[in-house]
Amino acid sequence: MIVAVVGVDRALLDDRWVAAIAVAVSISFALAAPLNTHRYTLFGRVSGRLQAIGRTPVRADDALIDPGGAQIIVFGMGRIGVGAYDELRDRRGDVVLGVDRHNHNVEAQRPLGRKVVRGDALDTEFWERLCLTADTDLVVLAMSDHAANMEAVRRVREYLPDATLAAVATHIDELHELEAVGVDVARNLYGEAGQGLAGDACEYLAEEKGNQGS
Repeated sequence: MIVAVVGVDRALLDDRWVAAIAVAVSISFALAAPLNTHRYTLFGRVSGRLQAIGRTPVRADDALIDPGGAQIIVFGMGRIGVGAYDELRDRRGDVVLGVDRHNHNVEAQRPLGRKVVRGDALDTEFWERLCLTADTDLVVLAMSDHAANMEAVRRVREYLPDATLAAVATHIDELHELEAVGVDVARNLYGEAGQGLAGDACEYLAEEKGNQGS
């Protein structure tokens, strides 16, 4: 649109082109919206055909993944995922495995002593390469994309049907959606942060009053 407007201003295009391009852009948005919403479902339907044309020999990214006896898997090693990883490791010991689809996040976490592998919770091939055991009893979905978390729930239930599943959300309606598809523990990220901040503030205020009274 910007290019078309510039073209009209410079007498390179007729005014009618701007209207035609505007209509085309609107149609593309309308078509892309439902496709984007169901992108993971659509990929699942064609993934078998895509695998059939995969390259050989197997690349390093396609090799089997040893979870190292992990009992807990955290998907999404951003700030929330890292916080969950550290807390769970403190409570349960060195039985936590982090998973992130961005290689730079993986490489950044390993020198800090965290066990992290590169992978995508939505990728069926990743689950097939992950050598899971019955010891894995908790999965945490800490990805920033709600649609990704929703689709990941289906993947987890398919490959780890008995595992406890926890996930984060940023809106109340997302929280309800996660619970509706089978998440055992769902938390509103901003709501929990607000409660924690208010709690800490009240404790601080109580301590200050106690010090003044003494």
